[in-house]
Amino acid sequence: MNEPRLNFFTKIYYSISGFENYRFFVMQKTGRAVVYLLLLSLIIGLIGIIQPVIESNKMINQMIEGLERDVPDFTFENGNLDVKAKMPLIIDEGGLTIIIDTSGATDESILDSYNNALLILQNKMIQKNYANQRVTDFTVLQGFKIDKSDVRNMLPLVKWFILFLFIILPPFIIAGRFLNALFVSIIGLIINSVKNTNLPYRDIFAISAHSLTLPLILGTILDFAGVHFLLSTLVYYLISAIYIWGAIGSIKRHSGIPQIPPAN
Repeated sequence: MNEPRLNFFTKIYYSISGFENYRFFVMQKTGRAVVYLLLLSLIIGLIGIIQPVIESNKMINQMIEGLERDVPDFTFENGNLDVKAKMPLIIDEGGLTIIIDTSGATDESILDSYNNALLILQNKMIQKNYANQRVTDFTVLQGFKIDKSDVRNMLPLVKWFILFLFIILPPFIIAGRFLNALFVSIIGLIINSVKNTNLPYRDIFAISAHSLTLPLILGTILDFAGVHFLLSTLVYYLISAIYIWGAIGSIKRHSGIPQIPPAN
């Protein structure tokens, strides 16, 4: 049996375009299915994390701009906060009122005028909502020191951390896709048994690896579009199962594909 030579993009097209094409995948060596799944997982995975990386960097830039524009100089040291601004500083943010006064001129009674508020004093923080009131004492942070310049210097480092994640994530993405393929191959074994096709496992794995192509591409497109729904994982495996069912049915009709001899 001659092994068909198919490039990566031809395999993507064949994986999506029809069940009949899957007979070419079982005619190839198992290593080619592994390489295909590795490349597909890597490309799809990198595309999938590009948008979060871009959005995270954009958010960090906005935080840096907001820090310079809206946040007054402050120092937090040994459980005491000192904000250099006219007190009290009152900020209304999305239904939450934030009150900051580290001068000592404001006490907890100011919260009586609010239903949902956060009061930040020199040595504690009090959060009040409709149901209850919670106090956080800053003395638990003895020995900790930070000021505005520290935060300003820290935020750009977050970009490097995100880049580091971008570098180390691909192996985990690939490992996850191979686990998907192994799970889908179990579905393939069940279909193989139901159809009484007697294909060897290496062929089932090749079919399963290629059946993930459309679900992976659709999942990436939906993520970019911001579309998420509850049963997405179920749909993911259902599409793969449909391809496996159709592929095994097609292969069964081609007697030239090697099969395991039926048990006596």
